[in-house]
Amino acid sequence: MYQTIEEIEKKYDGEWVFMTDVQMGKLHSVVGGDVAAHDANRDAVFAAMGKHPSGSVYVRYFGKMPENYAMLI
Repeated sequence: MYQTIEEIEKKYDGEWVFMTDVQMGKLHSVVGGDVAAHDANRDAVFAAMGKHPSGSVYVRYFGKMPENYAMLI
């Protein structure tokens, strides 16, 4: 089910989210998509990604980034 990025951010605070059928807005920003997997454990979400066919996908951590992680943009 399609959700906006704002809805996803509120619903999955503190979790990694794997989205499919991603919709892009201006300047290639993600505006929404379908949540295929979510978990506080990054590895669980990455495992779910491996079971999904390629296509328009997006992974992001929603919340305060843990101290032992770095983010590439």
